[in-house]
Amino acid sequence: MNPLIFGLIFLAIFFLLNFYIYKRLILKLDVKKRVKDYLTIFLIINFIGLIGYILARYYLNIPNWLYFLLSLPIGILFLLFCTAIIYDASRVLLSNIPISKS
Repeated sequence: MNPLIFGLIFLAIFFLLNFYIYKRLILKLDVKKRVKDYLTIFLIINFIGLIGYILARYYLNIPNWLYFLLSLPIGILFLLFCTAIIYDASRVLLSNIPISKS
């Protein structure tokens, strides 16, 4: 597969994962707006790291330690995505369970 096409598909999928995490996890959290802003900035920096990873994998010749650092956002994004899925599933399950006020 052409590295350019793979890179674009890879970035599109991870952009959608970032968007899902933002919409379904960060916006739904009951925290201050400043904390939500920090989490949003973290997601943006994480996505920039993903772009750096793709560039380092196919186009740039960089040291191994920097390549390792640029591969960390993939793991971070996967963990956040799993957390968002669990959060969504628990919200759906808990909203369907009748709870008495007493």
